[in-house]
Amino acid sequence: MSNKSLESTISSSLSSRELLLLYEQELAHIETTSFQPTFHNHYLKLKLNLTSIAKEHSDYFKNYSIKKNSLLKITCLQSPTKTNDFHSICDIYLTFQVKILNLKKVQLTLLSKNTTCSILLTNTSDIILLNVQQVFSVNDIFRFTYQWSDFNNKTEIFWRLWPLNTTCLTSLQCSFTNILTHSTSKELFLKEQNAISTWLDLQYQTFINQKLSKQVNNSRNLVPFEIAKNPSVCSRQFQNWILDYEKWHENISYNINNGLMTIEEQRNRIIELDVRFLIYEKLGTGIADRIIHLMSTYLVALLTKRLFIFDKHWPEFTSIMQSSLNYEQKLIIPWVEH
Repeated sequence: MSNKSLESTISSSLSSRELLLLYEQELAHIETTSFQPTFHNHYLKLKLNLTSIAKEHSDYFKNYSIKKNSLLKITCLQSPTKTNDFHSICDIYLTFQVKILNLKKVQLTLLSKNTTCSILLTNTSDIILLNVQQVFSVNDIFRFTYQWSDFNNKTEIFWRLWPLNTTCLTSLQCSFTNILTHSTSKELFLKEQNAISTWLDLQYQTFINQKLSKQVNNSRNLVPFEIAKNPSVCSRQFQNWILDYEKWHENISYNINNGLMTIEEQRNRIIELDVRFLIYEKLGTGIADRIIHLMSTYLVALLTKRLFIFDKHWPEFTSIMQSSLNYEQKLIIPWVEH
């Protein structure tokens, strides 16, 4: 939950190798960031990394005895119309056991939680996930503050943005923020694709500079998602067909559960809208067969206009499919157990 400002602006004249290293450093930072909120598809989620929090606040804990309890208060502030008129909508109280292992290492163990709003908490040894059980408007924006029980002042929370765009690669001032805005999984998926393309370009240019003469001007080979964007490979008509289905899927998913419906209300809405489902279940065969089965099942869903539900127990493509289709499985079909 560091709010340290960046010390300098990176020159735009950096070499591809320097930019590549910078990109990889930022990726390493984002993987260990202490606080990472997301506002996707109308839902607000918070991720806490206890190891990083303990490390960042080691000076705060150093005067503790070997073992002590401490209360962390996180406040979620909402502005409903992007007017910067923020007000508190939820206070989250997390009680930790603070154990001093040595002069440089602190261990945090979650003991209890108390909240002023409905929160679903998932806790592992190092990560705490907090899902706010409320549907928000896409126009809402959020800020967050935190305060430890032995410290009087509230502190504004800043976090790292990901993926980086080209501007952030040359000037990291935009890699930190304290304002959370809405995005769909689809939007994030496209941003990730653009970031991967930039990263691959930097890798290739670095390789050219190191191994070959600067006279060489060969372009790198494109990866599959880049090739698919070429209209001569996948026609605009085909791409629009996929896009239309994804938009339909997103709208239907939201219409049959806006987060406030009971199961009975949800079933009535499904009947009213005449929604038909196609639930994918992974095969117990090799990866190649599973990919072909996935593609053919998805194609059937497109052709028959069925709401495609993906089996969350197949990790290889869950993130990709959910990013493409924008849905929360437990909200769409809560009565179906995989």
